[in-house]
Amino acid sequence: MTRGFRIATFNIKHAEVRGLDAVTEALRDADADAVALQEVDVGTLRSLGVDQARELGERLGMTHVFAPAFALGGGHYGVALLGREPLAGAVIPLPRLDPPRDEPRVALAARLADAWFVTTHFSLDPEERLAQARSLAARFHEPPAVLLGDFNESVSGDAVRALLAVGLRDAWADCGAAEAVTSAPDRPRERVDLVLLGPSSPRAASVELRERGASDHPLVLVTLAS
Repeated sequence: MTRGFRIATFNIKHAEVRGLDAVTEALRDADADAVALQEVDVGTLRSLGVDQARELGERLGMTHVFAPAFALGGGHYGVALLGREPLAGAVIPLPRLDPPRDEPRVALAARLADAWFVTTHFSLDPEERLAQARSLAARFHEPPAVLLGDFNESVSGDAVRALLAVGLRDAWADCGAAEAVTSAPDRPRERVDLVLLGPSSPRAASVELRERGASDHPLVLVTLAS
């Protein structure tokens, strides 16, 4: 990774709050080299058939990969990664309890800047989240360089602690940033939009919250040290 490499995670709420232009401007202002997006619509009726992952990538001059979590309204809903170089993504289905407690969830992995980036959006149900975290951790012989997304719980939750236990580090703690809230207003007031760094990753030099108006979550921007 190059000096000052910037990574971001952003739950965009399918651009429902202020439209795709506001999401685009938030991402442009962040100027990240790699971006994880959650709650992305591709071809759905509610988003007027727009492929939001492709559209954002084209507007920002970035490549994109999308992972559908489930079919919705004539299209799909899921997570995406944007990068400044060609990306090839691998979709990782995540487990659900029987009977399921929440909607289907996935993770998306892609190689970028000689490292693996994985994004996800965990379940709202605590037991299902824990199963998803354990499943994701078990897929890697070594933890991914960066795991980022909306985990629907803070670093003190069981699912995130299961990920930290296999060697991932909270970027927020890496640089000693003051605690903050990133959850949607109708959720517990926690920092749920996380960037977790693997053992081989540089430490986080800084963490910022950007643009609270384009979605019901802020954009989280992390700059990695050299």
